[in-house]
Amino acid sequence: MSGIGDNGCIMTSSELTGGAGFTYEDAVTASYLVALVCGTTAVGLTPRIIERVSVQQSSFGEPLDDVIIDAIAPSNNSTARLSLQVKRKLIISSANSNTDFRQVIQQCWDTLQNDGFRDGTDRVGAVTGTIAEATFRAFITICEWARASQSANIFMHRFLPDSNASQTHRSVLNAVRDILQDVTGSDPSDDAVHRLFRHLVLIKLDLLHEGATAEAEAIASLQRSLIPDHVGRATELWRQLCGVCQQSCRVH
Repeated sequence: MSGIGDNGCIMTSSELTGGAGFTYEDAVTASYLVALVCGTTAVGLTPRIIERVSVQQSSFGEPLDDVIIDAIAPSNNSTARLSLQVKRKLIISSANSNTDFRQVIQQCWDTLQNDGFRDGTDRVGAVTGTIAEATFRAFITICEWARASQSANIFMHRFLPDSNASQTHRSVLNAVRDILQDVTGSDPSDDAVHRLFRHLVLIKLDLLHEGATAEAEAIASLQRSLIPDHVGRATELWRQLCGVCQQSCRVH
């Protein structure tokens, strides 16, 4: 079983820092470490079991390098990779000033171009703590439409005027398409847009405040994995895992 990678480091802004001194990125990575330690699946990779969590892999040719999770399917030992950028707050729009979302889409697209990317299996995307609920729901719905569509024609048919797509769905689609146009330097084909959405995930994790649901779920998972005499130390173990993630970018 492999643990967290410790290659590279990035600077962290005060906006991402929680009250205990951990960043939102630390806590996100720790939530995947919990799945690694407990031998379970995790959000974005169900039903595969987590076998490796790595951070800051840009020097190894990974455009999405905040957190990379490798997992294996117990049924046939097939592997899948989830590559994520972590953004404490995310706005879905193609505005030139919206550098965070533009960066996510660009790096997702770049990851799809890697030779080792497994079409139909690997996933790319972002984890955020704060995002407008309407656009979040529209984004994940479009991703599921793309995965359920066998062709780009079927996928794009969902956005015709007489379809069930709302204006919010169309706005999200157009925002991603506009960014792709800027990234590639030409109007992206329907096939390219479909391929990107087929592999996209957008994950919302509630962390680093009293009553945070994702943090409570992580601690509960640790409690189930500890022997009875040590169940009460699950919160301490969670903080230690956050500390491991915090220190992982300081090695170099």
